[in-house]
Amino acid sequence: MISSFFKTRKVKQFNFSARYYDEEKEERENRIAQIKASLGKSSPSAYRPRVNFKSEWTANKYATGHQKKSNIRLLVSIAIVSLFVYLILFY
Repeated sequence: MISSFFKTRKVKQFNFSARYYDEEKEERENRIAQIKASLGKSSPSAYRPRVNFKSEWTANKYATGHQKKSNIRLLVSIAIVSLFVYLILFY
């Protein structure tokens, strides 16, 4: 029980999926787009990001549960220490 008051938070993990550049795939897609354009079949290829970075950033900005548990643990320890000081000084 006492050891749980002094636990430190875990280090934040960085989850990065590696990306690579495939030159052959890009050339193939360009050739396909040129062929479709010459045949009259055009497809709008607008860039659409799969991740909304602003919402991801604000979601991760606030502490999840570790920060709250740490704050509660700090308040409980301050209350216990202040109770002991009160008992020692006034009794």
